[in-house]
Amino acid sequence: MMSAELIDAYRRTTYIVEASHVSPIAIRIGERCGAVDQLLIDRGASRWAFVTAYNPRSTRLSDGENQARHRKLVQRVGALSREMLPGRGVGDDASWAPEISLFIFEMEPGEARALGREFEQNAVVAGALGGCAELLVVAADFGENDN
Repeated sequence: MMSAELIDAYRRTTYIVEASHVSPIAIRIGERCGAVDQLLIDRGASRWAFVTAYNPRSTRLSDGENQARHRKLVQRVGALSREMLPGRGVGDDASWAPEISLFIFEMEPGEARALGREFEQNAVVAGALGGCAELLVVAADFGENDN
């Protein structure tokens, strides 16, 4: 099982979206973000997910390994024909380097969990227009459903 400390670390992370026409957008778990809502409205979208391929199961990999995993994630999301923006997860704990990530438009929670599982992540972040960012545990052995 994923430890409470690890879940807390995910909750103490800022998930940053790099949208070219605006300043970087900071997302925090359990909070609503007006800038994300505006981004969704501008793109005609209603849902989003934030996924990384870095450091599977929170096991640190080399920069080269993480970059190769990120390229595969970009290809996979492209194959799903989903619009995406670059992002990064920056933990409050400075001992972890920021993790390059993707902000993905129109991804349902079940799809986000499945993508997280595919890239061996413990959790992903997701939300909907007008709602708060949610941490979604994705590992199959954590007993979470895909709804």
